[in-house]
Amino acid sequence: SSDLASQMTIGWNIGNSLECSGSETAWGNPVVSQTLINAVKAAGFNSIRIPCAWDGHATASVIDVAWLARVKQVVD
Repeated sequence: SSDLASQMTIGWNIGNSLECSGSETAWGNPVVSQTLINAVKAAGFNSIRIPCAWDGHATASVIDVAWLARVKQVVD
């Protein structure tokens, strides 16, 4: 992890997207897309923080499958 962290220069935070209640755009952010990520990379960022909330997407002890798929899509 130290080697990987040493390669991170400037980072971008996808805050208020996968952690807001309701939907990904509920707090005014755009949908996270490959085009958005490409633009962030072109601006010189080489690492992204992806905060994610689970409480609005779970019932009892099960996290919604569609939500897990969306998180995986953004991370990938």
